[in-house]
Amino acid sequence: MTVLVAGATGTTGSAIVRHLRAAGVPVRAMSRSADKATMLTGPGVEGVSASFDDAESLARAFAGVSAAYVVSVSSLDMAATEGSFARAAAAAQAHLVKLSVIGASTDAPLRFAVHHAESEAAIEDAGGTWTFLQPNGFMQNDLAWAAQIPSGTVAGPVMDAPWSIVDVDDVAAVAVAALTSRESFAGQRVLVTGPEARTPRDRVTALAAILGRELAVVDLPIDAVKEQLRGYGLSPWYADGLGELFALYATGQAAAVAPDVERVLGSPGRRWEDFAAAHTADFSG
Repeated sequence: MTVLVAGATGTTGSAIVRHLRAAGVPVRAMSRSADKATMLTGPGVEGVSASFDDAESLARAFAGVSAAYVVSVSSLDMAATEGSFARAAAAAQAHLVKLSVIGASTDAPLRFAVHHAESEAAIEDAGGTWTFLQPNGFMQNDLAWAAQIPSGTVAGPVMDAPWSIVDVDDVAAVAVAALTSRESFAGQRVLVTGPEARTPRDRVTALAAILGRELAVVDLPIDAVKEQLRGYGLSPWYADGLGELFALYATGQAAAVAPDVERVLGSPGRRWEDFAAAHTADFSG
């Protein structure tokens, strides 16, 4: 079988390519850029240039493909772009695995969850088989703390809010299972969480012990963080969406641990301390 991966250079896409290659599954890595597609080509990986809004290029990308993975940055046009990808998948009779978000619903208080729900509906309307992965926040996002660690202080929003943070490698492993076992996963929404709910303050404390140094924690107001993100060039729409997410974390509603990772992989997901220990060099700079 050949698996098409859209977003092959992203956080989850690159991990999925790595897991597929390790399993000996041929990969077709999709990029809008022909030059980048050429760069993606390597052992076990064929780069292909295609665009969500170009049906002919998508048809070429799906030729001979049995399954496909799609991930998009949350946006107002997500349902349209992923819907076109889903129609190409259905035409090729390829099983589609989409990275969604936990809590995806048109009634959700988060714009990201609403747009993912609309995209899920568009994929269902396309008529092919699908699996939706609905993860919680990624452990890899904590790597952004590396820039602050030399100062001895890690500052961020909702530092006392627990959520069931998950390692991207666990997301990728579940995705590969769904991509390679259509019959077992078709029509499923798989909740992908870590094995426990942890607060950022708790994670910083654990990281300090792993690094063998003291780290202070500063809790920043959500509005201040949104302004900071806008200053970094993030669009106001996306910064406000992150603000909604932080506010949800603060309620504790993202602390639930789902059994799906253990059900699919046969063991609980990776604990945060194990992730941090494996990434000591990244945190240390």
